[in-house]
Amino acid sequence: MYKVLIVDDEEIILESLEEYFEDEGYEVLTAESAEEGFKKCDTIDAAIVDMKLKQHNGNDLIVKMHAKNPNAIYFVHTGSITYKLPSALVRLGLTKKNIFTKPIKDLSIIGERIKELREK
Repeated sequence: MYKVLIVDDEEIILESLEEYFEDEGYEVLTAESAEEGFKKCDTIDAAIVDMKLKQHNGNDLIVKMHAKNPNAIYFVHTGSITYKLPSALVRLGLTKKNIFTKPIKDLSIIGERIKELREK
């Protein structure tokens, strides 16, 4: 079963994404902090990471998680409409297709993007 990790410190967003992916048949892990997310990233296939976590930057977390699990697909989840991928994430292979801007009204967009990227 495909395993997705969601890292977000906003409970309503975390729960919404968790419910969507469970309904779609994914195994879902959640984390409310960067530390918790890092501990859970060993066996995941994909991660959706909020950029503004308490006391941590989501970009830095993705870099750390990728070093630990380079085979996973990583996604940026941000409320900033001006967010641009830093060079560190571009070097890891992330593109505009790996960015989701909050609020996402149709969560199937995320599911479709994950399917698209995992088939490559």
